[in-house]
Amino acid sequence: MTALHHPTGTDRPAVHPSDTAEHPIHRSDVLVVLDAHGVVFNRAFPMFVHDRALARGDDPVAVWDRWRGECRLDLWEGRIAPDTMWAHLFPGDDPSVLTAGLRDTYDRGPLYDDVVSSRNRMWLLSNHCSEWLMPQLRRFGLVDRFERVLVSDQLGMAKPSSALFELVREEAGGPVVLYDDSEANVAAARRAGLDAHHVTDEPPGNGALPPRGPDRGSHDR
Repeated sequence: MTALHHPTGTDRPAVHPSDTAEHPIHRSDVLVVLDAHGVVFNRAFPMFVHDRALARGDDPVAVWDRWRGECRLDLWEGRIAPDTMWAHLFPGDDPSVLTAGLRDTYDRGPLYDDVVSSRNRMWLLSNHCSEWLMPQLRRFGLVDRFERVLVSDQLGMAKPSSALFELVREEAGGPVVLYDDSEANVAAARRAGLDAHHVTDEPPGNGALPPRGPDRGSHDR
């Protein structure tokens, strides 16, 4: 069975946990597992891809279709490097400039404040590129907040893989509450026996609050 990565450091309606202190994210007897994009952070990647496509005069829909159909799973599961992905989406652009632009698009997501205020044990479970995600955790002061940071490119499998959610359930050793902004991921997590919640809303003012830490980009989403 694949080991989880240890870093250093019936449908229910979507709900924002800040709305009620009784929500599971504030209970002390559960492990909270959160997605990164759209949950802890905003949805930086689709915003950046859309804006960069427009700036180049490309069709944003066509670029996004290339990402979803030709790059996404390979990047998330670690089979291609970010520079290869950028070259495919935006030929001729400097990958380091694109990565920096994406970095500056990150901002607090809908559950960021809950992550900071809750005393629960927390894991991060993300379809992501580690070399993008880990600097953001440092930038926002969250490196030490999560017991485990489980990133798809290091695990070699991505959500909504049932095997991934089953590993989380087995290694958690107790009740798990999961938050994700993908309905497919939430459905797969529920099939694996997790108490999964679909995050859809962002609190008023999201995008206006400065990130934790001194490194603030010129455009945070």
